[in-house]
Amino acid sequence: MTSENIYELDLELTSIKELPSSIGLQTKLEKLYLGHTHIETLPKSIKNLTRLKHLDLHHCRELQTLPELPPSLETLDADGCVSLENVVFRSTASEQLKEKKKKVTFWNCLKLNEPSLKAIELNAQINMMNFSHQHISTWDRDRDHDHNQGMYVFPGSKIPEWLEYSTTRHDYITIDLFSAPYFSKLGFLFGFVIPTISSEGSTLKFKISDGEDEGIKMYLDRPRHGIETDHVYLVYDPRCSHYLASRVNDQSKIKIQVRVASRTPTSPYVPVQLRGFGVSLVTPSQYDMFKQQLEFGDASVFPNNTCSMEEGSKFLESENAKQFSCYDNCLF
Repeated sequence: MTSENIYELDLELTSIKELPSSIGLQTKLEKLYLGHTHIETLPKSIKNLTRLKHLDLHHCRELQTLPELPPSLETLDADGCVSLENVVFRSTASEQLKEKKKKVTFWNCLKLNEPSLKAIELNAQINMMNFSHQHISTWDRDRDHDHNQGMYVFPGSKIPEWLEYSTTRHDYITIDLFSAPYFSKLGFLFGFVIPTISSEGSTLKFKISDGEDEGIKMYLDRPRHGIETDHVYLVYDPRCSHYLASRVNDQSKIKIQVRVASRTPTSPYVPVQLRGFGVSLVTPSQYDMFKQQLEFGDASVFPNNTCSMEEGSKFLESENAKQFSCYDNCLF
């Protein structure tokens, strides 16, 4: 690669097995397509692609490790990377606050190890909080961009514990609004646990309502040949937040009902029973508190990620676990 003025590089469906370390010199590169190749790992220099926005790795079946990626990245498609075990992020949570990820999918990446799954969840929390805060900050003037959606998908069977409200028994949640005084700027961040779906299909449809009207619909592309295990789907949808905020008025509580269906090749949508779902309210003050806790290394931000120092030292022996050593404390 002699030119350093490449903006888009499409190597999809080629026989390439590795990228040269000189890829890091392509500082103007914005889109990189590597789907259906024999790539096993990416060079560490990829983090130097400071303008990279889109990285497509879908069905890279030999890919085993995903190194630190540049903070400019907005979308990452790692669907069907069946050999992927390790995913490395920027070394501290405060550095991850500078990221711009909007859409990240790890559908059917079933070999991901436990530290990587924890790291993905933390990175998802940070980026979804960032995305939701950007939306509520421009609540009154950004309606033209309400079709944009922030989302993460990764293997998992538990609702993230940092979501304020959750249920595994019902298709609805009742939200106490006393904790969200800024109704004029109120967002709703959702987490769903999607079950195994063996049938073919293309789309999951989520209908969110207060149980009294048709509500609003969100759509998620799903693996065409099936979902092989439970997956966590985190999403912030501006249209959904506007809808729910409009239902609040002066109420002290609001009921949020969720219905899910999967589109099949031979028929309309077939109902899907979620393993559970959760939701958190997002306001300017709550985001500021979240950011401060991250910056000062308050482990209470991650109630499900605490560990003993002995456990932490074992994880820190591996390169991947370095991302959890934020501020000399173990935050996982």
